[in-house]
Amino acid sequence: MTEENSALWTAPGGAIIMTTAQKEFYISEVEIIAAIKAGKLNYRQNTLYGNPAIKLLRKEVEQYIIEKYGIDYLAKKKLETELAKVKTEINSAKRKVTAGEKRKAELLLAISKFEQSPTE
Repeated sequence: MTEENSALWTAPGGAIIMTTAQKEFYISEVEIIAAIKAGKLNYRQNTLYGNPAIKLLRKEVEQYIIEKYGIDYLAKKKLETELAKVKTEINSAKRKVTAGEKRKAELLLAISKFEQSPTE
């Protein structure tokens, strides 16, 4: 194993777990395992919170997708993945705004009670 290859495994975003690859690139577990058996993808056994997981190099998965489906497919799937993340962020922000508006109304109501009560 070369030093460069070792760096890819530890670099942030350099390696991904198989389930992440499935979600991000819309490929099946069967396809990934077939690519591993064919020698197109390197993998490492890993554990996440005590559960077994297969770790793959992102660069190799992307190259495999390009070879199998083409560059346009990869670009489209990357955009779809980013869109899904943006939608999630928007929905999260909406929930936070709704909760903030509710809390604001509660605080204004509490303040108005102090203003209406006679002080001695």
